Amino acid sequence: MTLATTDAWSRSRVAALRVATSGLAALLLAAAILPVLASEAFSGADRRAALFVWLGAAMTVIGLGTALWLQHALSRQWSDNASSSPRETRVRSGDWSAMIALAPLYGMAFAFLLAVSAFAKLEPYYVAYVLGSPVWAGALAIAGACGVMLSQPVWERVIASLERGRALGIMSLALMAGALAFGLAARTPWAATAAAGVIGIASGGLNQLIWSTAAEEAAMRPRAQVGLIYGALTAVSKTAPAVSALGLGALLGRFDYRAADTDGLLLLIAGSPMFGAAICALIAVSWRASRAA
Repeated sequence: MTLATTDAWSRSRVAALRVATSGLAALLLAAAILPVLASEAFSGADRRAALFVWLGAAMTVIGLGTALWLQHALSRQWSDNASSSPRETRVRSGDWSAMIALAPLYGMAFAFLLAVSAFAKLEPYYVAYVLGSPVWAGALAIAGACGVMLSQPVWERVIASLERGRALGIMSLALMAGALAFGLAARTPWAATAAAGVIGIASGGLNQLIWSTAAEEAAMRPRAQVGLIYGALTAVSKTAPAVSALGLGALLGRFDYRAADTDGLLLLIAGSPMFGAAICALIAVSWRASRAA
């Protein structure tokens, strides 16, 4: 997103393609797996476990195969660049200036991914104990994935017309509004599905903006720091879901989410993205103010 692009517009387009591809993968997975799980052939626990083992193996093969394909496709370009370009200077040990400058962006990424991963992890509990329908489970997953994927061309143009600090705040508020709508409509399946689509749209825009902002910031710094900037953002993006899983495990153990009223579960599934979006909005406002000062 930085080394292969020349301007902010192209970096936003690559970020949009990245997020849209992620949404397409989620959509294909939901569309393929849910009918299989609903089949009586996989009603037993052993067969269902075997299905997920084979699914994981298939995804591993696809990931390895495409990685080798990419390496082969770019090997000649890497060879040409190595022979015609001077060797890049390594980042000095202890040079954390980029990390310090981008700490607000990393904070937003952590809060955002913590929130959306918590929402995704709570969806099966919500479907099982509130909606009680595997059909609506598929509808929720497909609505969210479609919202992420189909909104990317629109967000690409919106981001290009707004200052990034302002856009981060607006998209954070949009995610908060979608989560609030989901909480209010949680007991009505069709309305909850529509709200899940809104959450997907808002989260897709915020995700695109976070990564395109990282690409833009990396482009303004020495090339030797690009890998460090993306490495830190990737580390944050993997740490947040892990923290989310640990936190949810502790919270779900404190109340009976299978109770008849399920109010605690609804508060948790709607409150998680609202809380994360609020943190993102506060960081975006403070970061914008500090840069304007």
